[in-house]
Amino acid sequence: MIFTTKAVLLFAGMTLPIAAHALSLNITAITANGTGSSIFECWSLCAPLETTTQPGLVGAASSFLGEVANMTYTVTSAGFDGGDHNAPYNQWVVPITGFGIVTLPDDPAAGLYVAKDMPNGIIFAADTADLSHVGHGALFPGYTSTILLQIPTLGNKVPEHTVLHAGYCTSNDTIGLATL
Repeated sequence: MIFTTKAVLLFAGMTLPIAAHALSLNITAITANGTGSSIFECWSLCAPLETTTQPGLVGAASSFLGEVANMTYTVTSAGFDGGDHNAPYNQWVVPITGFGIVTLPDDPAAGLYVAKDMPNGIIFAADTADLSHVGHGALFPGYTSTILLQIPTLGNKVPEHTVLHAGYCTSNDTIGLATL
């Protein structure tokens, strides 16, 4: 079963898009424009949310995000400043605890708050050095540490997607808490 617009869903702390067709996951991506500057884009992933038959999760909503190369568990200290950097690989970044602020060096007015249970709780970082001359900044200004999962895709693949618009996804691109 593919979930449709009549279903209102919560999937692993991430809100899901409203659509006139099968639901898909909307995520914010950090990518680059043609001039080598990192930018935010709101992507709709092509893999639909479907009812899973996986034991222990039968009936839950699931979307295949692609094969992964590895996973890294990263702990930052309170107030950690990652500075400006490129994504080392095309990778998923998922906050487990705490929060961060992603900035764009070429657009000082742009800033993205990233935390679990937020519409931008999962991001895809694709502003690698071959695409972006500076990359993006990462600041973890909390009073406690932030824990992230960094999950590079197998073969450095970018998930199939449609660009919904420039800029990060907002609450207009997603729906809130509900039940299956």
